[in-house]
Amino acid sequence: MLLIVLISWIPLSGAPLVKDGRAQIDQKSLMEGPVQLHGLWDFFPDATPDQLEDRVPVRQFVFGTWPEDAFSEVSDHQYGTYRVQLELDRVQPMALRFTEIMTESCVYLDSQLLQCQGRPGKSREETRPSTTPFTVFFTPTNRHPVITIFVSNFHHRKGGIFGAVSLGTPQQINQLDRQRMSRYLLVAGALMLTTLYFGVMAGIDRNNPTNLALSIFSLIVMVRILTSGEKPIVALFPEFPYDVYIRLQYITFYLSIAAALHHLYSLFPQEARRTMVAVFYGVSGTFAIFAVFASPTFISRTLGIYTAIFFAGAAYCLVVLINALRRRRSGSIFLLVGMLALLTASIVDFLRVYEILLVPYLVGDAILILIVCQAIATSLKTNQMHRSVAELQLERDLADAAARNNRDFLSRMSHELRTPLHSIIHIGHLLREEQDPERTSSYVQTLQSASDHLLTLVNDVLDFNRLAQGKLRYQEGSYSLRMLLHRVVLIHRERASGRGLLLELHIEDDLPDRLLGDSHRISQVLHNLLGNAIKFTDSGFIRLDVTALRGNKNQIRFSVQDTGIGLEPEQLPQIFESYFQAGFQPDRKHEGTGLGLAICKELVHLMGGELQVQSNPGEGSRFWFDLPLSPDPNPVRALEMSEISQAMSAVQGAPSSRNFRREMIFIVDDNPDNRLLTGRFLERWNLRHMEAASGVEAVALLEQAYPHLVLLDLHMPDMDGFATIAALRDSGYTGPVIAATADVSNETRIRIDAAGFDGFIGKPFSPGNFYQVLSGYLRPDRADSTADFS
Repeated sequence: MLLIVLISWIPLSGAPLVKDGRAQIDQKSLMEGPVQLHGLWDFFPDATPDQLEDRVPVRQFVFGTWPEDAFSEVSDHQYGTYRVQLELDRVQPMALRFTEIMTESCVYLDSQLLQCQGRPGKSREETRPSTTPFTVFFTPTNRHPVITIFVSNFHHRKGGIFGAVSLGTPQQINQLDRQRMSRYLLVAGALMLTTLYFGVMAGIDRNNPTNLALSIFSLIVMVRILTSGEKPIVALFPEFPYDVYIRLQYITFYLSIAAALHHLYSLFPQEARRTMVAVFYGVSGTFAIFAVFASPTFISRTLGIYTAIFFAGAAYCLVVLINALRRRRSGSIFLLVGMLALLTASIVDFLRVYEILLVPYLVGDAILILIVCQAIATSLKTNQMHRSVAELQLERDLADAAARNNRDFLSRMSHELRTPLHSIIHIGHLLREEQDPERTSSYVQTLQSASDHLLTLVNDVLDFNRLAQGKLRYQEGSYSLRMLLHRVVLIHRERASGRGLLLELHIEDDLPDRLLGDSHRISQVLHNLLGNAIKFTDSGFIRLDVTALRGNKNQIRFSVQDTGIGLEPEQLPQIFESYFQAGFQPDRKHEGTGLGLAICKELVHLMGGELQVQSNPGEGSRFWFDLPLSPDPNPVRALEMSEISQAMSAVQGAPSSRNFRREMIFIVDDNPDNRLLTGRFLERWNLRHMEAASGVEAVALLEQAYPHLVLLDLHMPDMDGFATIAALRDSGYTGPVIAATADVSNETRIRIDAAGFDGFIGKPFSPGNFYQVLSGYLRPDRADSTADFS
């Protein structure tokens, strides 16, 4: 398709006008524009214009190189004379335009010299080459003028009238001159601007190799355009030497394919191989150095050899572009179009050089198409790089902000963790020496409060990390709404009373009691909201309202309202951001990580709702969220063991809790402190125990005793909890095995169920929780005294 388009630009001249050395020219033909004197001219080999008498001419087609077999000796360097007689229907001023004569010539009209281009002669010493286009103006003295052209070639492998010969009026030929020169200057100017622009850009942005590669390619092609075809460099500098511009022609031809491949590599490094770029630069550089020192005739003989290299490089460029297009690389379609245009024009030009297809020079037009396409592709690539840089800068800014938040968080956490640790460490030292029972009881209460606070901090950080990694899952189950709410309020009521606050619970009467949902996550959100309300309220009340939305009984609203310090309007958009409290409480009056509300927001979103806030400074705040909760289709379902355990753990030391009946418990844990403390609680509850520091020891203990229950740590060296339970089962133990671990992730719980554990308790656990877990598998003695959870 491109070949058809490019050839369509060639001006068609019809059938050969010159026949047997004569050309019939009528005024009508000249009125339509210049005519081309191509056809069979008279040609006199080895003859000057004054030696034509008594010589028989041979017929030579113009335009094209002369035949070597017409000369007396076979040689690249010959001379001869062309002749054509014009048959005019009127006499008028005329002009002849010669595109390219190899390599020096003189034009005669009726044996009178009109003009020379260079200096022709019979030997190299007599000649001075010049192959630039030129125009001869003349006025015939009759209607049968004879045009004679003496041509010699001692500086190239080809000789003769190689380019087109146009005849017309002076105005027509001048216009043709301007048109052809303007096309070349347009291409050369575009290439010069491209070279300068991308050269400057390469100096500014040295991290973008595409700019430099395109600048180098444009420079090489610009020099090629200035020294080929119309040869604008000679028009601009008439004394420009033939030896220089002919060498530049070949040097730029050699380097062009390597520079094109270099540019493609800078755009598509994944598709183009760097070694191929180096190979082509090495080969073309070798030919270019050769062109600097060799004679023009010898240089011209390398054209056939390098043609194969050129088209091999062009084929590789096409492969690179096709692969880039298949992978949807930015700008690849434009470069492919430009490269196909240049390749098509190059094929046509080679056919012209080898006189297979006698057409004008088209590479300049194709190069203009290629440069436009390259500029578009490079601009797209540059824009893409700028977008990537902007995205990277944005990511860097976000990373910096996250790093600052992390530093602030670590600073905050350092303070928050050290505060309860400070209390725990100092109380431990005091308890070792304290003899007063009242002070000991006070120290223990402070120690328990500090431990609970430390556990809350750790749980907040772990929950936030699991939320950030998307590891928290919604787990639907049946639960009693009223039991859940009363349990939550009961846990916070003592703390609220200690601060002189009234904690109220209002539940709409029409709400169903048993619902389907994630009771654990609902409790976690309510605990956090009530805890915050108590923390930031100095006087007044806190109320938890639970109602059904109007018109939708399955949509339940949970609302926590307080009369605390409230929030400023500018703080509301940030209230649910991570570490927010650390940002707006620089005095650190209130404890906490600043993660609680961020966790609550994500948990509510996980359950299908949205956490919202309404607040005024000094008047208090109201947080609420709506959840889609369906009634349990089996409303009389029995209470699950988890509900009973959680309810009883909320009321530690309840009279219904009894001691056990001297059952045997295996404590399997690699940490001696954990074994010691766990054993102390078991002893208080009238339970016997045996200890093992590893799974191997636990299996060995089975030979001494058969336990009623095994409390098994999961993370132990050599043989972990999962391997240990498998070994215990293989040894014949069929009793309950409870997993005890600080890893409470969903993945671990799934592994626990799959491994055959009978239960699970997360570390650290309170004595109340531990007791209730044991109660699920052992039967307490109701006749004994109340269990001690201290």
